[in-house]
Amino acid sequence: MSDIFKIVAEEADLSNLKPRKALTELIRQFDLNIKEIKSQQVEASTRVDFINPLLEELGWDVRNSAGKPPSKREVIYEPRQTVEGSNRAPDYALCVDGEKKIYVEAKRVSEDIAHNRNHAYQLRRYSWNAGLAFGILTDFEELAVYDCRYVPSPEDDSSVGRVGYLNYKDFEKSWASLHAVFSREAIEEGSLEKLLSSESLEKGTKTIDQSFLEFMKRWRKELAQEIARRNKDFDETQIDYETQAFLNKVVFLRILEDRGLEAPSSLYKLVNDTQEISKKLSSYFSRANDRYNSGLFSGLGLGSEDLHESGLSLEISDELLTDFIKSLYYPNPYEFSVMPADILGQIYEIMLAEDVTLVNNKTREIEVSLKPEVKKKGGVFYTPTPIVDYIIEETISPLIEGKSPTALRKVRIVDPACGSGTFLVSAFQHLLDYCTDYYLLCERKFKKTAGGC
Repeated sequence: MSDIFKIVAEEADLSNLKPRKALTELIRQFDLNIKEIKSQQVEASTRVDFINPLLEELGWDVRNSAGKPPSKREVIYEPRQTVEGSNRAPDYALCVDGEKKIYVEAKRVSEDIAHNRNHAYQLRRYSWNAGLAFGILTDFEELAVYDCRYVPSPEDDSSVGRVGYLNYKDFEKSWASLHAVFSREAIEEGSLEKLLSSESLEKGTKTIDQSFLEFMKRWRKELAQEIARRNKDFDETQIDYETQAFLNKVVFLRILEDRGLEAPSSLYKLVNDTQEISKKLSSYFSRANDRYNSGLFSGLGLGSEDLHESGLSLEISDELLTDFIKSLYYPNPYEFSVMPADILGQIYEIMLAEDVTLVNNKTREIEVSLKPEVKKKGGVFYTPTPIVDYIIEETISPLIEGKSPTALRKVRIVDPACGSGTFLVSAFQHLLDYCTDYYLLCERKFKKTAGGC
């Protein structure tokens, strides 16, 4: 097992990194009161009294003393939402220029960080789904660092993926290494990326994009095969379209569940009742169509509006519907509340570049392969998120600078080559951040001058 603190100590000059007196005093106060702190069983007080000051010693502006707008804050404290016994967000996200770099999950001091596999799984699952390489689990008494590139499993021991561990009594001795990797200054200068490139660090397994793409492609093929055999009047185009349409509907609703916009486990509960699953799912899609007013759910049943107008209907076995939908829930490793939109966009574009073809019309055997024009180009090319964000910054910022949100209603943004909508999603987020910052600035001005914007 790798130890990042030893790796950093061996590979970098840390002679100038000494702990401040404030850290020494923080440790002393914790040590003096540890029995009382453990008896309180309150996680919030641990965060406020010890974890927040520890992050501040590492240079993080926990209280946003600089007055940065929400989109640029260094520390995002995620309000804890507990749904059906599980937490819906990590405690902290440490950010540089609005980009999340690492999650910190806090626990009560009475918890056993070193051996509790559920806590380790929780942190690794969130970090892996968010595409973050590392995560920190701490109750101040203990601090564990995890390499979150490993696909998490609830059966994993707490040591799986753990690449660093410190007791609070070791903070001063190991402060140079801790600061060299996880301080605000170090992370801004690329400490995490440097650590990933170290030959001393063991390599992780499948990333979230690779894993979820394989998951979606496997189910797309199984569903396409099922639709081809049960719907003998469908041609290749209809098989391909209905397969992708069904996947889009289910995954969209599953994402909304994890993000608190649909009732928890709605789809799971629907298929857990083995009676008339197709009919109930059709009704659920119809309700979603009314609620979200989206072409995604057009049509009266499992299929599309075009099919119903042509007199055709879509049949999928209840068994396969149940297997697919249940595969989107625990114990799978996917957590849609933190999965970045660009990962879903990449997967969607890759799947759009493939065709379902009938290789044997008699047996209705299908295969999925790249479209000829995509194969000729050498595959699918997806614009990396940093490049998307840079283009949006350079094109939209000059267009909206100094304008009020009311004036922005006249702004029109068009992406003529829209695939998965990555540029439009980034543009929307940019406008949302701008408007949020604008109103907060207005609020501060109003409080100072009793005026307005």
